[in-house]
Amino acid sequence: MEQNLHKYWYRLDNAAKAYPSVVSSRMSTLFRFSACLNEPVKVDVLQKALENMVRRCPYYRVSLHPGAFWYFWLPLGVRPLVYADSRYPCIKLPVRKRGYYPWRIRAYRNIVSAEFSHILTDGTGCLVFLNSLLVEYFRLQGIDSERGFPGILYSDEAPTPLETEDSFRKNFKKGVPPPRKSVPAFHLPFKKRKRLFYHVTTGIVSTQMLLQKARDYNVSITEFLAAVLFESYLDLIKQQKIKRGLKPIIITIPVNLRKMYSSHTMKNFFLNVKPEIDPRLGEYDFQEILQIVHHYMKNEVTEKSISRQIARNVKGELNPVARFFPLFMKNVVLKILFSKLGDSLYTTSLSNVGLVRLPKAIEEHVQRYIFVPAPSPNLKVNCSVISYNGTACISFGSVAKEKLLEQIFFRKLVKHGFKVKIETNYREEVWRSVQDVVLK
Repeated sequence: MEQNLHKYWYRLDNAAKAYPSVVSSRMSTLFRFSACLNEPVKVDVLQKALENMVRRCPYYRVSLHPGAFWYFWLPLGVRPLVYADSRYPCIKLPVRKRGYYPWRIRAYRNIVSAEFSHILTDGTGCLVFLNSLLVEYFRLQGIDSERGFPGILYSDEAPTPLETEDSFRKNFKKGVPPPRKSVPAFHLPFKKRKRLFYHVTTGIVSTQMLLQKARDYNVSITEFLAAVLFESYLDLIKQQKIKRGLKPIIITIPVNLRKMYSSHTMKNFFLNVKPEIDPRLGEYDFQEILQIVHHYMKNEVTEKSISRQIARNVKGELNPVARFFPLFMKNVVLKILFSKLGDSLYTTSLSNVGLVRLPKAIEEHVQRYIFVPAPSPNLKVNCSVISYNGTACISFGSVAKEKLLEQIFFRKLVKHGFKVKIETNYREEVWRSVQDVVLK
């Protein structure tokens, strides 16, 4: 790859500021999208496509560097490589080390995977890059896609300033009050696996049935799945007879803000909303949980409500004291704040990126997508959802030894009438008890 790089640096966006301070072997900040193709991956073609797309997206051709007050991105001249996949995703990438990309592309048999750090971008940014990479991969094989397809970057186009915009700062409004304070949340009382173990369980269901089930209850797919997840935690608490130290169950749900604010950024631009159920208040039936989630989402996923979070976060970044705090002191403070204002305030996450669309020319070459959430040593288990070509993949990423939550969740989907196929990187003997239940 040529060494004549751009002579400028990139700022970290507002959502990325805290992540470098909390990166560890357990908390990699990496999440993953995988595209399962209908034929084995041609690694040499994929390698060429990757080089073309990295030239197209110079803001991803970077390495993290510490400054006096903040981390920043500097252009990186190292040739990006396609790596072989491993059994455990989203681990062992030194994103804070100079000379390393904060992402990687991996290939295994017919699967192309993109693992990106949240320091660089969010799920939308990663998915746009992966889909654009696939379009370039097939173009190099003589399969041309239609131009101007939404969410696709073409290798022969120049990047625009909108792609590197910090949309948080652009949409910051002065005088907006901060959001209400959150309360500490319930956490699973499970032991963690050894470091560098990350178990993924994916339940594959019909997108049409998922949509129909949500319509039957007059809610969105995200709201339906959040209600099932809440009910699963309530059942787990009951089965484990947990009484001491009970706290609200709080699910953080990322909201992509690009449509709300007409943004085209390839950096982070999401915020979380956090519906909650308090098991200390008594029993809940499924319909009651659904209504709590539905009305919460309707009230909170609005421009006015979201603007309060943007105002709080950007004010913290622009605070004169915080701006000129030395970086080594920021690392300590941000790690403490992340613990108190981050993981401690929710039980798990549920991230639904929705339906993936590809140009017609390559639709038939892709079977399905899988979305793996970033590992979290404190929450232990997170959930993510993605749909493509009539198939929805619901994935749990776990650092916990126990698999009870996944078992309960997929059993509940079966009771709702779903046929669920399970894929996992667990050893067979560990997963057999769940497999027997849900593969019917």
